[in-house]
Amino acid sequence: MNDKLLHLAAGIVVGALALVLFGHGAAVIAAILAGAAKEVYDHATDGDPSLGDFVATGMGGMMIEALALAAAGAVQ
Repeated sequence: MNDKLLHLAAGIVVGALALVLFGHGAAVIAAILAGAAKEVYDHATDGDPSLGDFVATGMGGMMIEALALAAAGAVQ
């Protein structure tokens, strides 16, 4: 699977968990924090930090938040 798709999937999972545990808004925040943490870890361990990976992870959280808002009827 493409690396960016894995980051997107991770953002979806983290975002969904945060949404269930903490409610609206938490999905995006949690996914962004998870993406940032992963890229900091990559930088600290001589990995390959990438802005694209960070963005893909955050987008997963945004997708979950958008779906949750749509399901709640907040988006028309």
